[in-house]
Amino acid sequence: MNPQLKSSTIFGFALLTGLLSSCGTQPEITTNSNEPAKYVISVNLTKSDTIVSLEQQYQGRVNAFHPEAGFAIVSTNQAAQGFAVRSVSDNIDALANPEEAEALGSSTWASGSNMWASGNSTWASGWTVLGSGTTIPNLPTQNAEMFKRIGLPQAHAIAKNFGAGIKVAVIDTGLDLSHPALVNNLAPSSEWRDYVDNDTVPNDDPGINVSLAKAYGHGTAVSGIILQIAPKATILPLRVLSPTGKGNLDNVVKAIDYAILNGVQIINLSLGSLKTNLSLNQEIAYAKTKGVYVIAAAGNNGKAADYPARDSLQDQMSGFLFGIGSIDDKEALSSFSARGEGVYAFAPGEKIYTLYPNNRVTYATGTSFATPLVTGAFALAMSELANVADRPQLGAAFGNSLESDRIWAELYSNNPTAVWAHGNGGLEIQRFLLKLPKFVMPSNQINLLRNGDFENSLSIDWNLTNSSIVTSQFKNGSHALQLNSALNQNATSTLTGLLPNTTYTYLAWVKTAATSRYVCIGANDFTNDAAYFAHGCVYTPTNYTLVSTRFTTDATHTSAIV
Repeated sequence: MNPQLKSSTIFGFALLTGLLSSCGTQPEITTNSNEPAKYVISVNLTKSDTIVSLEQQYQGRVNAFHPEAGFAIVSTNQAAQGFAVRSVSDNIDALANPEEAEALGSSTWASGSNMWASGNSTWASGWTVLGSGTTIPNLPTQNAEMFKRIGLPQAHAIAKNFGAGIKVAVIDTGLDLSHPALVNNLAPSSEWRDYVDNDTVPNDDPGINVSLAKAYGHGTAVSGIILQIAPKATILPLRVLSPTGKGNLDNVVKAIDYAILNGVQIINLSLGSLKTNLSLNQEIAYAKTKGVYVIAAAGNNGKAADYPARDSLQDQMSGFLFGIGSIDDKEALSSFSARGEGVYAFAPGEKIYTLYPNNRVTYATGTSFATPLVTGAFALAMSELANVADRPQLGAAFGNSLESDRIWAELYSNNPTAVWAHGNGGLEIQRFLLKLPKFVMPSNQINLLRNGDFENSLSIDWNLTNSSIVTSQFKNGSHALQLNSALNQNATSTLTGLLPNTTYTYLAWVKTAATSRYVCIGANDFTNDAAYFAHGCVYTPTNYTLVSTRFTTDATHTSAIV
């Protein structure tokens, strides 16, 4: 893929009419086509309304036209009034990525506006490459500890599709369309749109004045995170933010509308506003009617959530709009993260290793980058659903999967009577998959531990390394043991009679009586060499928690150490 290069602009404006045009001649518009309209209005439709009649009446351009839903959204220079006009919103620079403080008129944002990306370096090819079949993704080691905390290795170990068949719209600053880690996951170029420069090449562009390009690379970084979670998902790049991080409301509305009409299943909005507006909410509510999920950044002001995330409890959007806050590497609330009403869940949002333009990588910080972790989880989970009819249940499965014990201790210590206002817990991707309706584990499963069921007296031999076994049993094809409470305990056993050239999944139900502990399982993986151990870990499982990993035999090895 060799996307066409284009000249840089600081901030262009144009309106896409091809999708919404109707028969007849386009009316003369008073809005200068080279300048953004001042307002965006939401209009109630009558049976006689058409795109042409609305553009003539309001001397503007229609951004979304949905007679079946009873509304249209129009850009205009007139602060229109009348019984049909439901709302009037300012248009210019109405939204921004949460890392751009100036765009939203706030001086209290925790992270500096040009500090979301740090440590740019050359990309080392391979970490997003996913082999054929059910090969587990090869992920960057820089995110390994964070991935363990959100259950990604365990989720990948029991996943089969890794986001295949799921299209995700990234509505942002555009993407580095030539980045080698992205090119194989992009939607066809005929579907790309750039609403800033009014063309079909949504490059992540620094613009003419690089010193002002504080958001340059933002969309590329977001996309890189999504594909670490769901490496077979398809990304539809839609550019609505300039390199300053600011964007016009009508462009965001058009991008959402376009995404819905072009078959996306999930929309990532790592952007927001300090003000609610009906036009944007109507588009998100329309997305819900089409079964499209919207994952939105909660914001970095350290206080109340940005919009639209803050409106996620409204009935017309609930269950399909999710506001995401940020936690740190100790699973405490990030100092900059929004909290309160509209923050549905939290995910890691500090120093996330991801892509950056010009064949580079970076570490990204902000709720903008916690959000695509959840977006990727939705793509991964949706691809595992055997029945498309079950997709409307995805939001409920997500809510039921959130890990709350550790998060709540931090969030609710000062507000114990209002737990609803601080979200439902933290992202745990493996649990998300296990909560899916009719989720089926992969074939070739071997249970390593089984629900702490130690009553059977039959034993199996384990080799010890700095550990002592309290109990060791074998039951119903499962191996089980209990180690003493000292740190750095290890025990191994050998499984025999395995099939050659076969991928197996190990499942273990684990529990620890102590806090601040990792419990890990591992197995020989002969994909590389016999010395390599595939492993899966879980942090402080004080209740029985499923952990898993996957390993592959080869032609000569039909046993494995576990």
